[in-house]
Amino acid sequence: IWLDGVEVSKLDHNLNEALSTSWSPVALQENKGMAFSGTYIHGNGFFISNQQREMIEASDPKSLDVVRRHLGGKDLNTQPDLIGSRWVLDFGEIDISEAIKFTSAFKIIEEQVKPHRQKIDEKTGKFKLPDPMPRLYWQYWRTKSRYYSRIRKLESVIAIAQVSNTAQVAIVDPNSVLDAKLIVFCFDDFHHFGILSSSIHLIWGFSRCTTMKNDFTYTPSTLFETYPFSETALKVAKIAEELNTYRNSLMISQNIGLTKVYNKYNSPENDETVIEKLRDL
Repeated sequence: IWLDGVEVSKLDHNLNEALSTSWSPVALQENKGMAFSGTYIHGNGFFISNQQREMIEASDPKSLDVVRRHLGGKDLNTQPDLIGSRWVLDFGEIDISEAIKFTSAFKIIEEQVKPHRQKIDEKTGKFKLPDPMPRLYWQYWRTKSRYYSRIRKLESVIAIAQVSNTAQVAIVDPNSVLDAKLIVFCFDDFHHFGILSSSIHLIWGFSRCTTMKNDFTYTPSTLFETYPFSETALKVAKIAEELNTYRNSLMISQNIGLTKVYNKYNSPENDETVIEKLRDL
């Protein structure tokens, strides 16, 4: 077997040379259930415009209780303030008797979502979509409610775009609907933010991740659940808080998102003072 021009006896599961000390990391109990891919909505009709939100606010303020910001992978990597660019209706897992009490919001669901969810297959005479989507048409396909019940008790959470060329985490609002194209970590402390932002975790990730069009793809079961977190909490947390504060102010001042920041960061030709300071952190 030839690997990068060198003959080797065998390969390991990562397609590296298999050594006598080769091993496969296993999931750690303390990490299980602490990271998840976000919500699968399945239906563009759940999204509403700024104008629709304003109409709800003016005519039926109660319905604002089921209106949230939607944060996707693109938003995380491009929005300077890390706030979702769209509004979305979110009924969680409440039943229809409760959902209809949000009159204006539910009317939108009836008009924009129900026809799609209850579309009939002409050949079979049955719903095209699998149960329970046609039956529970006002709910997302996968609500991830058990995770949201946990993270919405926190002031913030950590998230990373599932696919990106930056592989950078950010601190975001847990009250948003966090899209399936995000991986969400159920922590609100700078210790975990610092470790997940570190070059060590990045190297670990690139050595074990899959790629999509040469972009980094983050899978919790492979990269997070198997990762041993250090206990140097105070030191890491202090540096991580400085990094987060500085990076956020840099994105706002230059009106750029994470992708453009780290394109500058990774460019050997970039010698901007503000980027040099980010590298020092």
